[in-house]
Amino acid sequence: MYEPMGLQITEKERFVAMLRRLIIENRRAYEANPSVIPPLAENVLKAVESSFGGAQTRHFFLWSTTVFTDVPADNPQWDHWEIVFSYMMRDADMWEKLKLEEGKKKRIANVYWNTRKPERDLLEEKITTLKGRLLSDWDLEMYSIHRFNNDDESFDPFNTVLQTAEINHFQLFWESLLPLLSAAEKSELRAYAKEFLSELLAPDPLTESGLEGYPPEVISVLMEPIPLTLPYPDELRRAI
Repeated sequence: MYEPMGLQITEKERFVAMLRRLIIENRRAYEANPSVIPPLAENVLKAVESSFGGAQTRHFFLWSTTVFTDVPADNPQWDHWEIVFSYMMRDADMWEKLKLEEGKKKRIANVYWNTRKPERDLLEEKITTLKGRLLSDWDLEMYSIHRFNNDDESFDPFNTVLQTAEINHFQLFWESLLPLLSAAEKSELRAYAKEFLSELLAPDPLTESGLEGYPPEVISVLMEPIPLTLPYPDELRRAI
């Protein structure tokens, strides 16, 4: 599933074996001296460069820091824009309110679905197949350590795969979108997106009513508006 997630590694089996070895070494080093947290990320990058060269090391680092998404906060600038388009492409009324010429809106919609849907469908089919297979010894241990559960969305490890693929596909769409829009249209799109997200991410008064009995400082944090991360379109570009 590397390609749908945007990761380009030439020798996957050797790459996986290397990562597993480093994870085990990291665990043993920590067990031997719990007062020091071993620099796993630094060790991984050094090992990738030694085994795969500088070009793949740079690609892996950029992918890890700009595409890989375990939680939305990993890439909020991409996640927030992706949310806007995800809603617009499924809500006819919302799409209608976007002030762009109809022919251009149709071209944007075609690019969006052609970039995203075919691979997404194939990826979901592959995940369904994988979930039906017996786990390897390594995966059994990982599921146990991290409390993974394929039937619980909060602990389903495949959610990370899908979220990363979503951001990867959206970045590919984004690079095709920018040349279609004028500067004025980009400003209009951003203004529209900010207004929509401000309403979508605003705290729900019903949430506060359900927090009765919680300390005031906890209520204050939970009711804090989610900060918008919505850069001007030309300031957001795919790094890999």
